[in-house]
Amino acid sequence: SQLVPLLAGPKHSQKIRKLACWVLSNIAAGTQAQIECILAHNLLPTVLHFLGNATYDIASDALYVIANIAICGSDAQLQQLIDHDDIATGCGTF
Repeated sequence: SQLVPLLAGPKHSQKIRKLACWVLSNIAAGTQAQIECILAHNLLPTVLHFLGNATYDIASDALYVIANIAICGSDAQLQQLIDHDDIATGCGTF
């Protein structure tokens, strides 16, 4: 996935990270196959990290990714979200 370096790379600006999270939030609002791509590329840990460790703008877009997975995902995808250790820590920020 081309979004991985944009999310995690230290050289990228806050604006780039925000836009990458915004793109992911739109993908997560799509089909279950599209959500599976987010999960298969292991983007969820980075998104969850942003909930508690990024600026408000980035964290709010990251929260939309999580919410869209919860709303649009299959039961199995929702369970993957629930099973992440970082979800409680990150969601405690809001």
